[in-house]
Amino acid sequence: EEEEEEEVGANEGEEEEEENTVEAGEELKGDMEGNEEDDGLMEQKQDESQKVKQGKQNQSLSKQKQKQKQPGKVTKPPQGTKTTTASTKRQTTNRQQKKEPQQSLPSDLKKIRTLETRLNDSQAAVEKLEQKLSQAKTSSLELQKQQKEIKDLQKKLDLYQKDRDKSSSKLGDLEEERTSLAKANKKMEEELKQMHLEIKAAKASADGMEDLKEKHSELKAKYKVANTEATKFKTNFEEERKKRKKLHNLIEDMKGKIRVFCRIRPMSRRELEGQQGVVVTPVDDFTVSIMGKHSEKEFEFDNVFQFNCTQEQVYEDTHNLIQSTLDGYNVCIFAYGQTGSGKTFTMIGDENKPMQYPGIAPRAFRDIFNLIEANAQQVECKVSCYMVELYRDNLYDLLDPGVEKKLEVHMRPGKSIEIKNVKIEKANNSDELMEIFERGSSGRRTKETNMNSSSSRSHLIIAVMIESKNLATNKVLSGKLSLVDLAGSERAARVGGDADTLAEGNSINQSLSALGNVINDLSTNQSHIPYRANLLTKVMKDSLGGDSKTLMFVNVSPADSNTTETLSSLEYAKRVKQVTNKAKKNEKSEDSETVDNLMNIILRLRKGEEVPQEELAEMGIEE
Repeated sequence: EEEEEEEVGANEGEEEEEENTVEAGEELKGDMEGNEEDDGLMEQKQDESQKVKQGKQNQSLSKQKQKQKQPGKVTKPPQGTKTTTASTKRQTTNRQQKKEPQQSLPSDLKKIRTLETRLNDSQAAVEKLEQKLSQAKTSSLELQKQQKEIKDLQKKLDLYQKDRDKSSSKLGDLEEERTSLAKANKKMEEELKQMHLEIKAAKASADGMEDLKEKHSELKAKYKVANTEATKFKTNFEEERKKRKKLHNLIEDMKGKIRVFCRIRPMSRRELEGQQGVVVTPVDDFTVSIMGKHSEKEFEFDNVFQFNCTQEQVYEDTHNLIQSTLDGYNVCIFAYGQTGSGKTFTMIGDENKPMQYPGIAPRAFRDIFNLIEANAQQVECKVSCYMVELYRDNLYDLLDPGVEKKLEVHMRPGKSIEIKNVKIEKANNSDELMEIFERGSSGRRTKETNMNSSSSRSHLIIAVMIESKNLATNKVLSGKLSLVDLAGSERAARVGGDADTLAEGNSINQSLSALGNVINDLSTNQSHIPYRANLLTKVMKDSLGGDSKTLMFVNVSPADSNTTETLSSLEYAKRVKQVTNKAKKNEKSEDSETVDNLMNIILRLRKGEEVPQEELAEMGIEE
């Protein structure tokens, strides 16, 4: 029984040692499994751990066989770990009670020595395993380092491979370039041979080069002289052209002919965006050409202004008419054309900024007072004006817009046209006259249409009266400058708009048609002229076939979409050019002026009108 107990204790010690060995092997196995890169070394360590475990099991089995072979002992098969352990413990307890301390001591020492020996062997085995594990870790780090170096080398290899591919591609390109250069070189060699041949030919004709140089120098000198003469001729031509124009205007003035200027406006933004064509072109300073549907037609006028002419250039040939007003003549300047052809820009300028691009009217106001100031020592002048608009067959006073009154046109034989009840304002300088003009223009009727963003819906008439008295002779000259901006001729289908717009267009067309009939009859020398057919022709009677010096601007559009209207305007202006006026100077002495004023007062008193006391006092009439 004691031997069995010793064997059981020894077996338990072996089992504990085996468990420790197994745990050490499992730790080693975990470390080896963590190192994925050293699989061979891990398998080696596992084999060694299994061998140690197998040796311990073999020793335990051999000892059990020896106990079974001993006589008198019966070995019972194990029936379970719990049962064997319990009976063993009871037997051990009984034996310990029976034995004496002196008998159990040697056996315990033996067991301790055995256990110490096994423990030392296990520790030695563990140390060996730890050394091998340390070596394995060192090998693993070296392996990782080597793998990193291998990856770096692989990257370098890839870069070298890419460089090699690029070099191969460049080599191919260079090879193609070399082939191309070889072809070019061959071609250049051929050209060089040809050049050598040409040089030989040039050398052969080198003797004649000196003669060519001398001829070139002579031609150059002649060209310089010809160029100088051409410049001189051009200058003379311009001077002669201006003289010719001046003489032409003088002759036309003496004949009494109405002068007609044609002005071509630039293409509008809408026309350019629509890619419309140009059908009107100036041939020279007096001729304009228009391409119709079937043929080209030319018209001659007193002057033709191209689209790039400035406002100042347009006014240059108008200046002489302003001087005629101070000389006692009635002068009329009016603009005619379709809607959107540039009439208002010519006569007034930019409606929003009239002083930025001033037209005929602002420039004429300035010139009137410049001329008055230049002759202030010899002549005393008085300036007054009125402004009316003809809208839908009625006259409206633009300087007295808040007053309801009827304006009547008086057509007195032998005298200029007068408008009764119109408000007349005096002006002492050009600024006052411009202020009156701007105030009156602000009340004019305009409206946006399909043809123009600010279309004039009425005819504008500005009249500037100048009375000048010669301080030496006491003779009085009375001149009137009439500036007329006609509304544009238009077709309802193109203009569009509401019912009021259509009614306005109808009234405008009727008045222009009546004006056309008057011009047609005047140009054909008819005995009866229908001035009374329309209010517009009544107002313009002294300007058409009367005693005025008249200038007409016909404004046209160059776009092909307006061909019909442009052709109609040019035909209209052609007929106007054939009309002859009988201009005369309005001259009277101081006595005749007094008589006229007295006769005027008598007529007013006979009609029952009141005459202001101040006006009677000026005439020397007492109350």
